[in-house]
Amino acid sequence: MSPLCSVRRLCRAWVGVVASVLSIAACTVQLAPDYDPALSSGIRNVNSEIMSLYSSTSMGTSADTFAERADRYDQIIGSLDALALQSQSRPIPDDALRGKVEQYLKDRNAYPTRLSDADASDLAAIEARMAARCAAKLKHTAPIQSAGPVMDGGRENPIPSAMALTQASRSLAYMRSMDCAQGLRAEDVLLNKGQVQHFMFEALAYEDFLDRQGQGK
Repeated sequence: MSPLCSVRRLCRAWVGVVASVLSIAACTVQLAPDYDPALSSGIRNVNSEIMSLYSSTSMGTSADTFAERADRYDQIIGSLDALALQSQSRPIPDDALRGKVEQYLKDRNAYPTRLSDADASDLAAIEARMAARCAAKLKHTAPIQSAGPVMDGGRENPIPSAMALTQASRSLAYMRSMDCAQGLRAEDVLLNKGQVQHFMFEALAYEDFLDRQGQGK
């Protein structure tokens, strides 16, 4: 066999190997984030802690005893923020899967909704005023608050569970500020609980979707 024929055969074999590798890679393109059992467990654990907090404050509180609850608030809010960041660090579902995600969550009344810019600004102002009252009582410098943490890093489609966990964190932060500034009425606790329960349900519903997707692979 001539050297030229050998070179041609080697080239054809190399092209075949490259084509096979590219074909395999195409089959392993990730369409959605992998289900993360540790993240799901973390969400369930912090949800239990949140419900325990609501139970202990359900009859209302006095601002004079806020210090007894401050560390508990901080621990729960910190856990929510960490879980939101952990969730948002995963890939965003591609266009082919995003519709399935949206429909799955809407069917369960668990699709996160975004506030309009005006409503977000009004909410941030309310949160800031309550935080400032708490800071004044504790003789701290009032925190500088924006319209809320941006969880999507500029992307149009943030991870649903990350958005829901962030909203839960903000709601509990507002309850903490109110507890600190003036104490809580039973109806204040009940209203906040209803909001946060829905946000936690949204987060768990999305993780359940990923679990089902993984089982179907």
